[in-house]
Amino acid sequence: MTTTDPSNELGPNAWLVDEMRSRWEVDPASVDPKWQALFEGAGNGGPAPVAAEPIDTVASDVTAKPDAWDPKPDAAAPAPATPGESNPTQPPPTTAAPATPGQSNAPDRSPIRGAGARIVANMEASLQVPTATSFRQIPAKLLEVNRKVINGYLGRKLAGKVSFTHIIGYAVVRAIVDAMPAMNNTYERADDGKPVLVRNRHVGLGIAVDVAKSDGSRTLMVPCVKEADTLDFRAFIDRYEELIGRVRNNQLSPDDFAGTTVSLTNPGTIGTLQSVPRLMPGQGLIVGVGSIAYPAEFEAADPSTLADLGVSKVMTISSTYDHRIIQGAESGMFLKKIHELLLGQDDFYVDIFRALEVPYEAVKWRRDINPVDRDSALLEKQAKVNQLINMYRVRGHLIADLDPLQVKEPKMHAELDPATYGLTIWDLDREFLTGSDTGIYAQVGGTSKMALGDLLGVLRDAYCRTIGVEYMHIQEPREKRWMQEQLEGADRTIDQDEQRHILSRLNAAEALETFLGTKYVGQKRFGIEGAESTVPLVDAVLGAAADAGLAGSVMGMAHRGRLNMLVNIVGKTYSELFTEFEGGAIEEMTQGSGDVKYHLGQSGTFRSRKGNEIPIELAANPSHLEAVDPVVVGMVRARMDAIDPEEGYGPYPVLPLLIHGDAAFAGQGVVAETLNLSQIRGYRVGGTIHVIINNQLGFTTTPAAARSTEYSTDVAKMIQAPVFHVNGDDPEACVRVARMAFAYRQQFNKDVVIDMICYRRHGHNEGDDPSYTLPQMYRRIDAKPSVREQYATSLVKRGDFTSEEEEAALDDFKSRLQTALDETREVTHDPDAKARPPVQPVGVLPHLRTSIDHATVERIYNALSSTPEGFVVHPKLAQQFARRDEMFAAGEIDWALGEAMAMGSLLLEGTSIRLSGQDSRRGTFSHRHSTLVDYETSADHVLLDELAGPGTNLWIYDSL
Repeated sequence: MTTTDPSNELGPNAWLVDEMRSRWEVDPASVDPKWQALFEGAGNGGPAPVAAEPIDTVASDVTAKPDAWDPKPDAAAPAPATPGESNPTQPPPTTAAPATPGQSNAPDRSPIRGAGARIVANMEASLQVPTATSFRQIPAKLLEVNRKVINGYLGRKLAGKVSFTHIIGYAVVRAIVDAMPAMNNTYERADDGKPVLVRNRHVGLGIAVDVAKSDGSRTLMVPCVKEADTLDFRAFIDRYEELIGRVRNNQLSPDDFAGTTVSLTNPGTIGTLQSVPRLMPGQGLIVGVGSIAYPAEFEAADPSTLADLGVSKVMTISSTYDHRIIQGAESGMFLKKIHELLLGQDDFYVDIFRALEVPYEAVKWRRDINPVDRDSALLEKQAKVNQLINMYRVRGHLIADLDPLQVKEPKMHAELDPATYGLTIWDLDREFLTGSDTGIYAQVGGTSKMALGDLLGVLRDAYCRTIGVEYMHIQEPREKRWMQEQLEGADRTIDQDEQRHILSRLNAAEALETFLGTKYVGQKRFGIEGAESTVPLVDAVLGAAADAGLAGSVMGMAHRGRLNMLVNIVGKTYSELFTEFEGGAIEEMTQGSGDVKYHLGQSGTFRSRKGNEIPIELAANPSHLEAVDPVVVGMVRARMDAIDPEEGYGPYPVLPLLIHGDAAFAGQGVVAETLNLSQIRGYRVGGTIHVIINNQLGFTTTPAAARSTEYSTDVAKMIQAPVFHVNGDDPEACVRVARMAFAYRQQFNKDVVIDMICYRRHGHNEGDDPSYTLPQMYRRIDAKPSVREQYATSLVKRGDFTSEEEEAALDDFKSRLQTALDETREVTHDPDAKARPPVQPVGVLPHLRTSIDHATVERIYNALSSTPEGFVVHPKLAQQFARRDEMFAAGEIDWALGEAMAMGSLLLEGTSIRLSGQDSRRGTFSHRHSTLVDYETSADHVLLDELAGPGTNLWIYDSL
């Protein structure tokens, strides 16, 4: 650019050379170093400035922020303009005031200076290019629908937005590369004056941007997306947005304009239907995009009529080309290819969705199906919409965004695809009934009628985002309706205070794991990395339990994340934990072995955000995995049985909370056995909340090799428990699910399952390398930022938190951990300390008298022999009892009667008894008969119940 006039290579941007030169002449440091080098070259024998007139001070004001991006949802581009259309750099002329006597009526004339003069030069130069223009009108319906899907996903991820111009510009590039490379050719003349055809190797796409200046005038910049043909859609929009940002901040350099072979302009953003833009020397093609709108004749039509007719918005795309090197047929075929791409051919939208990692299938183009016989057609479509609603409730989870690793290619399930039911994009604006408010199922979103597009939006928000719910296998309509009312159209916002609390919980979880991994390298800790959302999830469950006034909670879990749960939920102090890592607890161990840190239990008090407290206990689990499940549920039942009803608690005042691994939940039979007890009288605890930390593998075994079911949670369907699948990378969704699961447990006193799908950042333990057998999975994991980092970034993007505040919170937490470690290491331990010796056997204990007196024996036997008035004993059993009476009268007692005497005497002493097991009431060998069943009415009568005084209970239960 130092050997020729730089303005010639910048095309429509050449005016900027003059303005930047003006600034450079005043203060060389005020312009980018690349501009400095350009102008210094011109001063040393290089090219002289093109403009002969001095630069007007108003026109040279390039410090004002350009209005380069229109954030409105339907904006197709950042206020772009058309080269060659009106772009005055001077303020518009004002209406002349009435002439006063003696004053001339002649119009004011002033020379065109600066950038305005450059535009004049550009337009006059463009007259040298013999151009022709092709037009094509394209329906914009599919473009709108797919853009809405994309922006809905990006909006939930706080990852920006995609404009129409992004997609159209990418289609222009694809059309050139895939079908018409001739459209990227340019024309020039050789030194001898002969014409030359230049076949450019790459597409340099110039994006025309209209820039508003401080004086109210407007001008044009056309920065270049270089080598656009080598970019996927994500890289394309990243490069595009980078250029727009540089326009906004006046940071464009000469390199940002060089290399343009094709330009894109979009006057449609200001309502222009179509345009014939000017083509500058050095380019072979400029594409113009008109407004996206209904045809003018439909502008005043009723929206419902437009929907009924299937009228689409349209846009006109023009191809203005250098006719010396591009022919009309080539231009027409080029526009045809753009048309085809924007209707989804050649996997155009599929590739866009894949590049943006949108976990859904792109919507496809289909013709409208709307027969003339409107009444019958409407009834048929309504029936199909009803089917579709039901299937989203049943199977919506199958297309939900649940996997943080996004291993599987998104695929639309046939039963969830509107096309399966003969519904197309043309039905999206048509209204349908959503159900009856008097039926067993709820109306979708509590609204009786809705446009299909809105209806699908509500259903997909409820069942197909980062939460997927299985509940339609439940047989009780009341429960299903409750779930629908909770999910469909629900408010998903979380206030700023709770967002900060969630972040603090993630900070706590990650800081502890990072700290332990740094200070105790090589020690097993079975860290929670990859599943940090477990901490705010459990925090939300226990917070809801505390606020509901429950008497307590018992937790059970295996190893993964246990240390984090002990510290950040149960309340184990850092010093206690670090002392164990430092080996300082040896004196408390028996025979020096003790138990490993991730087996130990702990009791504590949990405080909710509202200040309410609840006693909690994490049960010890020295064995592996799911063996703790029945232990925890048994502890809960025992605690509830010990609570006096007069204390004012509800029917199930203690909450069991079990945290599982996905492979163990699906693979260990004790899980099914525990679930099977959940609704049996004598064992039920009012519902257990199950949380599955779903790492998507066992030790190294993938789900495909570990189970035959779709989900690890499918075993829970045997008791009709609802299952909430949730993406572990969305901590807010985890918290919402936690609150809903607790509400379901309180409402229906049944088990509920939360399947938090996440990943395991390290191996089975910190010394294991999982990439031996899972290389692809761990490449994805290694590339992922932590849950805390992702969530903190999203909060910063929302404006709820500054990055400085977020980093300060994490640094503060780390400093407190360091303080705790320092305090722990200050404690001196006796190097000669020895563990406690094992307890010595004491031998045979002295004899204790366990007999009862004759009066007690008689009293117990009378209870065994008495039945309520009118109670009919089974005839065979009556004969058996008659023989027992003869035996007792003769002074004899058999084993069954001896057992009954022992139990009766304990009750008389005030000791409660719980006897449970297979056939416990009757006795496996028909010997006990502790509970009689009326031969006529099947009413129960427990024989020894009358011996139990106040506060004493006799429970005898059968079981599996």
